[in-house]
Amino acid sequence: MVDLKIRLSFFIVSLLILASCIPEMPEEVILRVRPQSKLWTNSTFKKIYHFQDKLLTDSLIPYLRDGDPTWRVQAAKAFSSIKDIKAIEFLCPLLKDTVMEVRFAAAYSLGQIGDNAAESCLVDAFDPSSNEGEILKLNGIILEALGKCGSERIMNYLSSISTYLPGDTALLMGQVLGLYRFGMRSMHSDEGTKRMVSMTINNQYPQEVRLMSAHYLARTRNLVLDTFKNDLIPQFQREKSAEIRMVLATILGRINRIDAENALIGGFNLENDSRVKINILRALKGKNYEFSRVVAYKSLKAKDQSLSREAGSFFLENGVAKEAKTYWNLTADSLIFWPVRALLYAAANRHLYQRDSVSKEKYKLNAEIKNQYIKAESAEAKAAYLKALGEHGWNYRYINQQMWEAKNFVVKTAAAESLASLCSAANFDKQFKKNRKYVEKDLAIMLKNAFLMNDAGVSAVIAGALRNEDRNFRNILPETSFLDSALLKLVLPEEQETKQEIEMTKAFWKGITAPNIEKPVFNHPINWRILANVTQQVEATITLKKGTIVLVLFPDIAPGTVANFIALSRSGFFKGKNFHRIVPNFVSQGGCPRGDGYGSLSYSIRSELPQIYYDRPGCVGMASAGNHTEGTQFFITHSATPHLDGNYTLFGEVKSGLSLASQITPGDKIINISIRE
Repeated sequence: MVDLKIRLSFFIVSLLILASCIPEMPEEVILRVRPQSKLWTNSTFKKIYHFQDKLLTDSLIPYLRDGDPTWRVQAAKAFSSIKDIKAIEFLCPLLKDTVMEVRFAAAYSLGQIGDNAAESCLVDAFDPSSNEGEILKLNGIILEALGKCGSERIMNYLSSISTYLPGDTALLMGQVLGLYRFGMRSMHSDEGTKRMVSMTINNQYPQEVRLMSAHYLARTRNLVLDTFKNDLIPQFQREKSAEIRMVLATILGRINRIDAENALIGGFNLENDSRVKINILRALKGKNYEFSRVVAYKSLKAKDQSLSREAGSFFLENGVAKEAKTYWNLTADSLIFWPVRALLYAAANRHLYQRDSVSKEKYKLNAEIKNQYIKAESAEAKAAYLKALGEHGWNYRYINQQMWEAKNFVVKTAAAESLASLCSAANFDKQFKKNRKYVEKDLAIMLKNAFLMNDAGVSAVIAGALRNEDRNFRNILPETSFLDSALLKLVLPEEQETKQEIEMTKAFWKGITAPNIEKPVFNHPINWRILANVTQQVEATITLKKGTIVLVLFPDIAPGTVANFIALSRSGFFKGKNFHRIVPNFVSQGGCPRGDGYGSLSYSIRSELPQIYYDRPGCVGMASAGNHTEGTQFFITHSATPHLDGNYTLFGEVKSGLSLASQITPGDKIINISIRE
């Protein structure tokens, strides 16, 4: 027995000695992001997302060094939404990560943060010598990121690159996106603009590259494009892509030459795509009215409601006094639907007022519009006619009365908007003449008293009106105590947008820079149970009286937003909610509890802003008053809208019914939104 114990002891000691001689096996080195369906059901993913949701940079940083690149990617992506400068020093090393997906996420997030401190590490990570596909992709992402945070030196370098060939799609997209992002920061160079023109007009380049370069030319402020007219006008006339053609129409509107105007009018007559026609009408605003009015008149009774609304807007903004009676007469045409009729009434009221010799007609027209307002059945129609009344300055007391007496938020807010518009009217002095100072004082008191309603929409609009530099409101109302009182009565986070407007007005009153927008505190954790049975092809069907719009949601890209949207849909929240904001060839927006765009619920959700783009029609995004203020309002785009990239959560796309989405009328109600998992 003793011998057996001795043998066992010797055996165990031998094993220990042997084990000590064997080198320790290293932990598993994971060299790729592991594919996993329904990643949002993983406990580690949910933990990282919880920290992202709470904007906890310090809690996320350790995951940037995690042994599993799956979690390094997710942590890096989180900072594209959080945009915290503190993360830069921890993201920069990931640009050399062994796993390319980690590098992609880090580069994009460094751009999203938007601080120049990231420039040097992004430049250092750029590899101009490699032709490897993934390196080229990374280089493209870096170029875009530099457009969001780089210096003028980098912009000039990016502008000078002319060696990328039409087949170098990743690099070309990086260059045009980078220059576009610089343009959105009001940074541009003549060389960069010349480069963007050359890519826009060269059909050998990929369409997505040409579209993005065209958007740069259309949206960058203070570009002088007249010198490029001989390139851009012929391209508009021969362009086959409607997506690019509509942007070229906007570009031609920025060229102050008669041949550009003629090309727009000629193009309108040959055009079959209503979206292009809408952009042509916009481009013609401010041009020679005698020529452009012909195509606008043709469009008033267009079957495409977006186009007809744009035509009505054309006459409101661009009309002339001598044709004011014509706009008025057209309101009797039964083929013109009510939103356009209201715009024509507004145009007649605005421009007829400039004809001093027809004072009796002014009052007759005004009475007719007032009658339309009184008998209108829908709140949206009442709102439109109330704005038309606002074009006659002396209606301001009547409009103020409606603002106080209206029971509907849509009408209340429209009255406030009408007063705000009146304050900024170009013909303010001409309307009130020697009574101008009296009216200005009267309006100032009305606007101040409007805060006593404690109405979110009214207060937000009135706060903006008080910042009108053409009016003497700051001297008439020198004290800001009424603004302080209004702030104290706000309910947050529901009235975050109103708070921001009042804070900006306080800063304006004091002559100081407005404070940064405050991020709402964490108040609504993601309900992961809702996503437990959801697939990556989850669908939402919006049922309207006019038909249905089917959406595909993106739980892998924006799980928090998708969970919120599904919860609201299943609870029946959207039933009876209206589409309140329709901008032709831009967006259709709905889901506001008030119906006027100033409503929310008692919580807010976070923005989710990974690398996904508004580069096509039918994108579904969340409306907001700044990052992390989203709640219930969503929108559907009618065309590519790259200026929304990286700032508005994109959580789905239209699968069917896109044409219906662009034909929605203000006030169209949602019958239901159903979810199919």
